[in-house]
Amino acid sequence: MTLHPSNNPWEAALLQGNIIQGRHLKLAKGVWYLDDEAVTIGPNGLKITMLMSTALTGKLRWEGGVVADQDLWRYTTAPPPEKHAIPEGWDPFTGFLAIGQDDAHLGQLMTATSSAWNFRNAFKRDVISSYHLHGCGPLPIVTLGSRLKKNDPNGNFEPIFAPVDWADPSDFAGFLPEEPKQLAPPEEPPPIEADPNAGFDPDDLDRL
Repeated sequence: MTLHPSNNPWEAALLQGNIIQGRHLKLAKGVWYLDDEAVTIGPNGLKITMLMSTALTGKLRWEGGVVADQDLWRYTTAPPPEKHAIPEGWDPFTGFLAIGQDDAHLGQLMTATSSAWNFRNAFKRDVISSYHLHGCGPLPIVTLGSRLKKNDPNGNFEPIFAPVDWADPSDFAGFLPEEPKQLAPPEEPPPIEADPNAGFDPDDLDRL
């Protein structure tokens, strides 16, 4: 497993193991699941606040249906790898933490993950572009959908993230990774003032 360096040892430990926190949100053949339970989507379905500073990208390699190797980092550290930078046999990775906002899932912590190009492209198209237009400050609240990818001979689905509102990040401070603390530069020691009497013994006056 290859990891990009992190200033936070707890974050580095997280990336070395299972990154799923809470329930697992995933898209399979056009159906959204929380763990193994299909969820209602669209305007009246699952609604989530996406915790953008937790978004992960990178690449991974599957072997026998399990992840054999991975190279992951946060979007806040570096952009996602270009297609030509992902070796043959590897897939792109996209993941993020989210908090449920609809009545049925209010306050539930979940982790969305995917190793599909369609997922990464939709995340960029639907979420990152809007997030950037809002100054990368408020967090997107989205509903979910899916559709057949246009002109795809394999009949693959792509996700839809539909922003419906924006949330204050301070409302989710307990779920967001801590920013590395910058140490203050050391203070300059005060200048040493010269003692005009240094090296002078008053008794010398008696000997004059």
